[in-house]
Amino acid sequence: MMCVAAGADGYQISLNGNIIANLGFVRKIGRQNATGVYALAPNHTAIWGAMQSLGQLIAMVFINPLSDTFGRKYTLYFLWFVLLGVRHLLSRMYIGWSLM
Repeated sequence: MMCVAAGADGYQISLNGNIIANLGFVRKIGRQNATGVYALAPNHTAIWGAMQSLGQLIAMVFINPLSDTFGRKYTLYFLWFVLLGVRHLLSRMYIGWSLM
């Protein structure tokens, strides 16, 4: 069990970098340049990387006390409800990525 956990450690860090190399993601979020190729704007790529680090920092500060108080299971339930609420708010505000 420990070997699986050790092997999976760091996966969440590489996932953030790998998604911006995914062609489907680039076509959905990126814009066409003069040659017709879809590409991500450099400032969007920088923000994407910074948000992962910011989320990790916030989680380390606020989630650990919750986990110590209520346990991991209830903390994960709380986190999923928060993420569901954020996703719902973002989907309600969504107009189109091309307008951003």
